[in-house]
Amino acid sequence: MMPISELLDLPTLADPWPHYAQLRAQGGLLHDPQRGLWVASRAEDVAAVLTHPACRVRPTQEPVPTAIAGSPAGEVFRWLVRMNDATPHPELKPLLQQHLARLDLQRVAALCQARVRDQRVLLQGAAGWQRLASHLPVQLVGELLGFAPAQAACLPAWIAAFVACLSPLSTTTQLQQASDAATQLSLAMDGLMQQPLAEGTPLAALQQAMRAVPGLPDAARHANLLGLLSQTYEATAALIGHAALACRQAGVPLHDPARDWMRWVVESARCYGPVQNTRRFVVEDAEVAGQRLPAGAVILVLLAAAQRDPAANPEPDRFWPERPAPRLFGFGQGAHACPGQALAFTLASSLLREAVPLPMPALPQSVSFLRSLNGRIPDLRQEGFA
Repeated sequence: MMPISELLDLPTLADPWPHYAQLRAQGGLLHDPQRGLWVASRAEDVAAVLTHPACRVRPTQEPVPTAIAGSPAGEVFRWLVRMNDATPHPELKPLLQQHLARLDLQRVAALCQARVRDQRVLLQGAAGWQRLASHLPVQLVGELLGFAPAQAACLPAWIAAFVACLSPLSTTTQLQQASDAATQLSLAMDGLMQQPLAEGTPLAALQQAMRAVPGLPDAARHANLLGLLSQTYEATAALIGHAALACRQAGVPLHDPARDWMRWVVESARCYGPVQNTRRFVVEDAEVAGQRLPAGAVILVLLAAAQRDPAANPEPDRFWPERPAPRLFGFGQGAHACPGQALAFTLASSLLREAVPLPMPALPQSVSFLRSLNGRIPDLRQEGFA
């Protein structure tokens, strides 16, 4: 097996897929005794890890990363349901799942259409792709939560700074900026929760349900509304970037009125793996994917490798938008399945549908990916994009 340090470089390689295929061919959970890390790459093993009750999203001895513990960013992190398995999070998870599942996606698509029209001049400028992929989705989710358009337009810059706290690659300066942004975002969320909800706010019912949870601290409410914004920022940037680049890779025009952008975005997520890997921490002795693991074991879960497993998706290396029932792992499974998957796909596909008829900046001849240990996000800031 390749060294773990090289495994963590795969998300930003030009062509990581042969390496993932080699790992799958070795079968089962693989072990790096030098680092004490297990690796899951086959679809059946990845699914087993993601759904195993003993495999948690954080180590029990470090619920908040040491680098941000005690900071405003760490306080937000502490309450995020996607980063925690402890109470009171079991009460919040179903609320998020239920209300996001009830979201009227046609209204979301209509709002995307309206905002692209409002910002068509900016989208045709030099930073058009960056605005489309990273700015507009966060602004739109802010409006869905009840922020006025002018207020929602302030959110993307804060979220861009905040997400740095989620990466172990961040510098001390970036972590401080993340905490400053967390403070601003928490104040914005507090103001939102204090004001009467405008009639027809799409996610008003979610806010009302969160307010009704007895004994739930305001910090938990604020953090998980903020969490919707931070997940949107990373997910849609990757989805939009990969779907747009897939046109060039497939040798087809970016603008095709007959294209089903939803299918295109879903297959881009399956084929190119915006979320390449995640980790799980074993909290008790358990058998996982046929392997007996001790408490304290750490598993690197290669989500992108599983999505190209022929056992999960026939002809996995083929980009096939019409693929029947594509099997995805990048949005998680089990207790930590992302409740915002349908929202992310709707935002990405709707924004692309509305924006690509505009004279957007040309796609670059070559593309690199933002520095990350687990994400594969096209760098939209480079020449040709920004």
